[in-house]
Amino acid sequence: MTHNISTADVIKGLVSGLLATLFMSLTSVFAKEAAQYHHQVEIVFFRHLFSFFFILIFTGLFLRNIKALKPVRFRTHIVRAVLGSTTMFFLFYAVKYLSLAEASSLFLTGPLFLTILSWPILGERVGFIRISGVIVGLAGAWLIIQPAHISSFTGALLALASGFFSGLVMLTLRWMGRTEPPLVTVFWFATLGLAMMSVFLPFFWSTPTSHSLILMAGIGFFASLLQYFQSLSYVKLPAITAGSLMYTMLIWSFFLDLIIWGVVPDKMIILGGITITASNIAILLRSAHPTKPSPDYNQETSERKL
Repeated sequence: MTHNISTADVIKGLVSGLLATLFMSLTSVFAKEAAQYHHQVEIVFFRHLFSFFFILIFTGLFLRNIKALKPVRFRTHIVRAVLGSTTMFFLFYAVKYLSLAEASSLFLTGPLFLTILSWPILGERVGFIRISGVIVGLAGAWLIIQPAHISSFTGALLALASGFFSGLVMLTLRWMGRTEPPLVTVFWFATLGLAMMSVFLPFFWSTPTSHSLILMAGIGFFASLLQYFQSLSYVKLPAITAGSLMYTMLIWSFFLDLIIWGVVPDKMIILGGITITASNIAILLRSAHPTKPSPDYNQETSERKL
């Protein structure tokens, strides 16, 4: 079954998707600057804190019934908060050592890890095309992390870790998307993430200056915009189109590296980033065609895992 999408919706979806990747890159810019003053645990805490405030303002203006924020699967929100906060921790740590282009390229390995995990957890059949895409994408990551090309091998490992946990977040969001509206997911991510990071904050606390507080407020602000426009993009566009737009994050990263820090990426970084992007888009195109679950897959059992 097909449905028509208006030109206005296509334009809104494309603009929203491009803005989402811009805001994702700007979040990393502010995190990189904030890392000069604070530990990443504190940065993630303030990211959640300011996002929480921005979301409260948004819901107060546009949400008439507070009961609409009630989650259907609260335990899944807890899992998403843990995985999402861990992803941010590693990504914010990575940009401390790497350029945005380097960190973004390795962060975009997330869909590769999602593909690897989709068989044991979701019970999806992972065919030849998707397996080949994963192999090619990981080869692109291998090109990037070579010591002769990367700014910091430690930073590269941190960025790969962020990609891995990003894949786990995507896995969780697949389940949540069936029952939870985007605003509910965003609200509980900020709320539970804030509570979780509060536990670790005393061990890494350093009093913010007015400058560093502005930087961390910027992280929360742009992260909130990122989540809103990303959700809007998926509402207005087919999933295959909206998903492909996330890879424009690399273009924004190259541009911001150049205008802010005067950094031009190594040729191998560019090649590796293009390889990862191409393999992910190939996997995305293949995933647009439904695959049957494996014979021993039990949907109810798999859902209980989350």
